[in-house]
Amino acid sequence: MNLESFLKKFGVWLLFSFIFLLIGIVRWDVTPYIAILLAGMWGLILFMRLDLYAGKSAVIVEKITSLDGTVTATIEEWKDKTGKRYDGKVKRNYQDGVFAKEEEFVDLEEAKLWLASTYQQELEKHLQRIRQSERQNPKH
Repeated sequence: MNLESFLKKFGVWLLFSFIFLLIGIVRWDVTPYIAILLAGMWGLILFMRLDLYAGKSAVIVEKITSLDGTVTATIEEWKDKTGKRYDGKVKRNYQDGVFAKEEEFVDLEEAKLWLASTYQQELEKHLQRIRQSERQNPKH
């Protein structure tokens, strides 16, 4: 966990605790120290239940890029409460549009097989487009 992520989480917990402290000072018939302790505890419980940061970050497991950078393929690993999942994405980026294929997997090996075959298909389509363009606009 980096410092920025920690500070965000700490800030959210502090906000929840402050809200509970305001409620607690008015409603609970306890000393301020006990109110602070209870507010911190309830703020932490609420923060843990909300699970604000689950599944928000991905790790790139594999990335392939064609020599000219037009065709890219990536596998991203996402973690959440249910476990890991892998998102495979293959893109061909052109000035007139983006052609993309995406697939979600539970098994990394299955994702890698899909990525390899789909990348080859998209790379072949890209090479066909280059050949077609060269035929239409021959260089002298």
